[in-house]
Amino acid sequence: MTDIFREVEEDVRRERLEKLWKEYGDYVLAAIAVVVLAVAGYQFWTYYHTRQIMQASDNYMSASQHLAGGDAAEAVKTFSQLAKEAPSGYQSISRLELANSLVAAGNFADAVAVYKEIEKGDDPSLAAIARVRHAWAIVDFAPKSEVASLLAPLTASDSDWKYSAREVLAYSDFRNGDTRAAIAAFKGLADHPGAPPAMRLRAVDMVAFISGGAGHDVGSVPEPEKKAPPTPENGTP
Repeated sequence: MTDIFREVEEDVRRERLEKLWKEYGDYVLAAIAVVVLAVAGYQFWTYYHTRQIMQASDNYMSASQHLAGGDAAEAVKTFSQLAKEAPSGYQSISRLELANSLVAAGNFADAVAVYKEIEKGDDPSLAAIARVRHAWAIVDFAPKSEVASLLAPLTASDSDWKYSAREVLAYSDFRNGDTRAAIAAFKGLADHPGAPPAMRLRAVDMVAFISGGAGHDVGSVPEPEKKAPPTPENGTP
């Protein structure tokens, strides 16, 4: 009797499954197809994205080598393309390097425009780097007030960039002829334990450089006295 009841139960279960399949089988197949396509699409996207990153990395290294080798024009061309087409991470740093390449090419106006765009961006670290490099790009010809206004957001005592800002401002004093203020500022950096070691060494060198007369008019070297060429008349053979 037990076997008969089991067989009847299995027949009922089979009939129910067949009925369910007839009603919902198409939906099940569609759901499976969606899952398969989603997995395949994700794998394709992952492959494509990885290829894009690898290509961007190669192009970035190539542009960096051009810039280091003095070919700023080629670096500008490649970094400009990366800034438009590379994956988001490479886009951001490529924009920064594009501005640096424009400076190296002597195109300060376009470089400053790119720096300003980055300064307004959502990445605070990149914005700070852009602000410092922007300041270095203009410090040789801008008044100190302009440089100080640009660097003001970085000069707070709790800013990670305060020493970099102070170095640019000290150099601005020197370029604008205020050697006393420049020496004091560079000495402050050289003696500050919180400043990066390399910066402290640069500050020591700048103090020695300025104290040794850099930026002062030391006069001109007189031309040597012109002597008449030797002739028999002046007693020389």
